[in-house]
Amino acid sequence: MSLKNLQEISSLVTDFTKKGRFLKVSDGKTDSAKYLQLITGLAQKRWASDEEASQDLYGKELGDKTFEMLKSRAKDQLVNMIFQLDTEKSFKSSYDKAYYSVCKNLMSGAILLLRNRRNSAKTQLIAAEKTAEEFHFFDLQLTALRLLRSFVSFEGNRRAFENYNQKIQIAFEKLKAEFRAEELDRQLVLQIVGSLENNESWQDQVRQSYFELQEIVKNFDTYTTRTNMYRVGLRYYDSINDYRN
Repeated sequence: MSLKNLQEISSLVTDFTKKGRFLKVSDGKTDSAKYLQLITGLAQKRWASDEEASQDLYGKELGDKTFEMLKSRAKDQLVNMIFQLDTEKSFKSSYDKAYYSVCKNLMSGAILLLRNRRNSAKTQLIAAEKTAEEFHFFDLQLTALRLLRSFVSFEGNRRAFENYNQKIQIAFEKLKAEFRAEELDRQLVLQIVGSLENNESWQDQVRQSYFELQEIVKNFDTYTTRTNMYRVGLRYYDSINDYRN
């Protein structure tokens, strides 16, 4: 991983950890002094390149392997720190907070389940699924539902199994609709990047995409389908100079 990528992760976790300080930086392994120096230097934006960082930390030129191992250890710890973020300070909107909460509950639930902490795992997964459904995070909801369906099947709970099974089918259909909505919008983005010409072929493609998206929203009105319908609608009305609509 490049120093620039490490810097991006570092800027996230140092902005929002307690009072701008790392909550945990030591991994208990050898060479932790260099490891801590790298973490601290990243937070302070001390270096502009790998060469600068390596020379500063070791005082001499090194082979790529040694510094790459140190960066790998730093990356693992910085990624772990993402799960220590304070949601109230890190995220402004309820949507962002909800997404982060679902990811944390889903991950913790899956890990607890793997370690046979079944009751606490179920609690985390139920919390993740409920919020994911509320905020239309259908990809995450499906993951939680699959784990919960498996969980209740081993309990022999047929009623809960059928309930989760039905919810999986509904979430799956909604996710497919969102995939199609995103596809239609991104196809137009690809065209825009490649050419700025507003020709009849472009108008026809935008019109067809917009009408299809309107039908998708009629059947599956979610945040993603509606947002993409509006994006394509803006392009459609702009292409025919209908600025009122």
